[in-house]
Amino acid sequence: MGNKKSMRKVVEVWLRDEEQPLLLEQYFAKSSDPYGKKREFIRNISDRIFGNGIMVICGESNIANFAPKKGNFKDPFSFNDILKSNEVKFIFNPLHDYMTRYEMKKKRGYYSRGQRAVITVWNQGKRKGEAAVPWTLFYNGKDVTGQVQEIPCQIPTRPDIRIGILPDII
Repeated sequence: MGNKKSMRKVVEVWLRDEEQPLLLEQYFAKSSDPYGKKREFIRNISDRIFGNGIMVICGESNIANFAPKKGNFKDPFSFNDILKSNEVKFIFNPLHDYMTRYEMKKKRGYYSRGQRAVITVWNQGKRKGEAAVPWTLFYNGKDVTGQVQEIPCQIPTRPDIRIGILPDII
């Protein structure tokens, strides 16, 4: 049995015309994680950009902080500026399971400003009170999850695999 702290959190990214996936490892998970891990994420951000999309794994979306008392964001690493300068239009944010903290929706809205889409997906069924669909979609600062059209199950032996079609606004 392995030490839980040593378990790598990796996402496979399959690109057209490539025989093997790219393996992207999560740098950090919480707003309170050390700045060094966040600086490393920012330093290597070009490894996460694919065309006009970027992969932000789970809690890496905590690169900016929401200040509830002031109602604004602290973005000490200028992440939104990096998105803009790299002309990122799609932020892909796979999660391990549903994030229940209220500020996560605010962060997704923040990152989606400027005609960007934040597409978040997770493994369903691990948390009580999670959403009915295993995804959220934010576009241009607004939650437009309700506009995603789910298609009927395409793999009868895998009803846990759900597919949604993004709306035409994107």
